[in-house]
Amino acid sequence: MRHRFLTKLAELIYYRTWTIGFIVLGITVIFIVMTMQLSISTSMTNLMPEDDPMVMEFDKIMEEYAGAASMLIVAEGDPDRLLEFADAVAPRVEAMDHWVKKVDYKLPKDLLANHALMLMKAPDLENTGALFMNPNLVPFLTNLNDSFEQEYIKSDEKISGQEQEQGAIRFMDGIQTFVETFDEVLDGHVSEAGRVASDAILMGDVYYRSWDRTMMIMQIIPVFSFLDVQDAYDATNAIEPVVYDVAREFEVRAGLTGIIPLSRDEMRAIQNDSMIITTLALSGILILFIVAFRMIVSPILAIITLMVGIVWALGISWLLVGELNMMTAMMGVILVGIGIDFSIHIISTYTEMRAKGEEVGDALKITLQKSGMGIITGGLTTAAAFLTFLISETQGYREFGLTLGMGIIMTMLASITVLPTMLVIREKILTNIWKKRKEIAPRDISYRFLGTTADWLARHSGAGIALVIMIVLFLGYRGSQITMDYNYLNMEPEGLESIELQERMIEVFDISTDYAYLTASTLDEAHELTEAARDMSTSGLVQSIVDFLPSREEQKKRQHYVEMIHKTMDEAPVDSYFDEDDYHSLLEQINRLEMNVMEMQDMAILGGQDKVYLKTALLVGVVLEEEDQTIIELQTILRSKMNDISRGMLTRLRVRLEMEGYGNMANLKQFHHDFASAFKPAVLRMANSEVITLETLPENIKNQYVGKSGDSFLISVFPKQNVWEQTFLERFVDELLEVSPRATGIPPVWRSLLDLFARDGKLATSLAIVVIFLLLLADFRSLQKAALGMIPLVIGTAWMLGVMELTGLQITMVNIMAIPLIIGIGIDDGVHIIHRYQIEGRREHRTVFSSTGRAVLLTTLTTMLGFGSLWFATYRGLGSMGIALFIGVGTCFLATILVMPTILGWTDRAKA
Repeated sequence: MRHRFLTKLAELIYYRTWTIGFIVLGITVIFIVMTMQLSISTSMTNLMPEDDPMVMEFDKIMEEYAGAASMLIVAEGDPDRLLEFADAVAPRVEAMDHWVKKVDYKLPKDLLANHALMLMKAPDLENTGALFMNPNLVPFLTNLNDSFEQEYIKSDEKISGQEQEQGAIRFMDGIQTFVETFDEVLDGHVSEAGRVASDAILMGDVYYRSWDRTMMIMQIIPVFSFLDVQDAYDATNAIEPVVYDVAREFEVRAGLTGIIPLSRDEMRAIQNDSMIITTLALSGILILFIVAFRMIVSPILAIITLMVGIVWALGISWLLVGELNMMTAMMGVILVGIGIDFSIHIISTYTEMRAKGEEVGDALKITLQKSGMGIITGGLTTAAAFLTFLISETQGYREFGLTLGMGIIMTMLASITVLPTMLVIREKILTNIWKKRKEIAPRDISYRFLGTTADWLARHSGAGIALVIMIVLFLGYRGSQITMDYNYLNMEPEGLESIELQERMIEVFDISTDYAYLTASTLDEAHELTEAARDMSTSGLVQSIVDFLPSREEQKKRQHYVEMIHKTMDEAPVDSYFDEDDYHSLLEQINRLEMNVMEMQDMAILGGQDKVYLKTALLVGVVLEEEDQTIIELQTILRSKMNDISRGMLTRLRVRLEMEGYGNMANLKQFHHDFASAFKPAVLRMANSEVITLETLPENIKNQYVGKSGDSFLISVFPKQNVWEQTFLERFVDELLEVSPRATGIPPVWRSLLDLFARDGKLATSLAIVVIFLLLLADFRSLQKAALGMIPLVIGTAWMLGVMELTGLQITMVNIMAIPLIIGIGIDDGVHIIHRYQIEGRREHRTVFSSTGRAVLLTTLTTMLGFGSLWFATYRGLGSMGIALFIGVGTCFLATILVMPTILGWTDRAKA
């Protein structure tokens, strides 16, 4: 049937050449219009099953909570310049109100000023309540030390957990500002010092800054959903230059990170790679084609045919899936590597027939009869290998299989219609130009060395089988030792600023921007989930409405303490005197504070709280005799921050007070009065025992944590380490799912995706092997020939894994697709050889491998060149897949050249 179809097709193309040409042109124009409608999505959830509960929950959160989509400004530089930068860049970004709802870079100062004590936990109020009892400087410092010891030194809980560590750092930061202000008082700068010191103790650092204040985080709350791909892309492109401009103005380094900028970077890289790599692959294949066939026009026609086939494939993809995902975005490059093979077989056989003196019509008919059978079988088996992915649970695999499977069919159809049509048009035009030369016959360029090699292996099949077995054993063993790289960031483009900033954030803040989400339907449930998430050993930071809205029961517990503080502070007088006794008491309390901070430093070392150790070291210095490697590393960090790491700023203040304080009594008296005058009204305002309700919260807080529908609450759980490290990812997701089975976000989605990909990959690979074998069986109608066609494929795949392991490559989420791809691609070599061998007859190894072997070699080289061009992709995941396919195509060819003649020679002798 196929033989008759191909014969009729050849006659139709020869006798109705121009009609066929115009039909093909019209179809191509239609597909070009379809292709222009295609878009690219980099969303990870687009790879998952559409009905997966985790995906549905993730998409719902993205729609309900604008603040759920992470878009962060991370800035580094001089602490004072950072504050100026933040205050300057925030209003400029917020002015883009068609994309930005707000920029969150400070604690809600007004809320804290009015309700800070009601937001403190009852045990903390009990331990530190004395801090708010007396506004005068010396009694305040006495109370500060008492509270310090009660909360940290004498407490049974010590500093355990990320939340307490951050609280300790925040407390130390307030003391740091207090000390810096005190230093300025000794320098004679008394104005405003009292108010600044009071705010520092009561508020701490209101900016989101690192322990050394040299890094700041600013969260951009968008008005759009992360799922609005175009808005995310455009917003990032608009905001980024503004951030850069302001950063240059204030001489700091700043950039964007988070899921939205990273998605933009991925999309930009994939779009650039798709165009550049496809062009590079086409150019390389054209040059190879010209060199191999020693002609120019036919290779150009083959490239045009391939481009037409890819346009058809992209048009069909728009009809089938609407948009490309991260897996299908590079389908053009993949089709370049596979689709050119069909044209090579057409041109190879056609030039051979013309070299033998066949007329154009007869040469075309023989070409389609001899090569067309193998092209159709090879195209269908390769397409079938991809289409087996339709059984996958993951949407990514299904779309990958569907678009690539149909794409291969499109490029195959183009090769047997478009290319023959252009070859005939070329011949007719040349015949009209050179009337005297009726026919233009190309030269025979068969590769005789392949025929000679095949003939030798066929005659010495025993040696050939022994050689194959040795290679299989060696590379098979090495392939079994190959390892898996689970780190998704290793697949991202190298040098992306969004990733570099993310890694710096993890290093400095112990939190990752790739966070997870929990949702609660009631405030009580939100409290339970928040506390459970904070108890996770893997969580670095948990953000929730609970931070600003304690439960009514908890607020009732706190009201007693808050009312008592308000009453005591209201009755406390502001003393105007400061005498010598007060001076000596001041020295005593400063010295006591220094000892307490040193005690906390020791606790931080024992508890492994690196950031607390570094923060306390800024205040009291370090002991340089320590030999512990961890401490040495921390002290190395300190040396870049402090000139003399053995003496901190609190220690230096104590020394200055001992030496200069008595002569500065007037300034100390003024500071004492100003501090008390600022501290008392501030505490009274904070000691507001009114119950906080959802209705009284500021809108900017409600918008961030309460869903648009108003009946759900968002809890964001930030991992404390790099979530792309497999061991930590497993721990984090396991703990998260114990807190709530509805947990979602990038980490759990990624873990689920890895599991699904592994399961679907194995299933699709197994099914592809079965389907391909059945297709070969139906094609050859011979169990022996079907098995013969499979042997080079199986051996070549095993060799591919062995060579990958030898060259130090690992299996990744992207290049694991190379295995089912090779099953679809690698089968072609054996199919073409067997089809030609059936036509030429037994013992014609030299003829088959000199002619069809040449085409197989050229298809191998062009496919390797097409896939090898992916090595230059900035998206490293595609590069890893490209090099894996490069190796796999080469090993399948070697297996075909070594195994096929050996087995054919052995079976021929057995039959003889």
